[in-house]
Amino acid sequence: GESGSGKSMSALAVTKITPRAAQYKGGRIRLNGLDDLSLSERDLCKIRG
Repeated sequence: GESGSGKSMSALAVTKITPRAAQYKGGRIRLNGLDDLSLSERDLCKIRG
């Protein structure tokens, strides 16, 4: 994608590694059929590697 289109922020949002000022306003993030926003920190660590 083009520079400034949000690729990096999208990747950070999926793995919940966002800046402190970031807010999840609504919607869902689905990763391999799982609702990413409801995963525990432990489960996210498994996904992150």
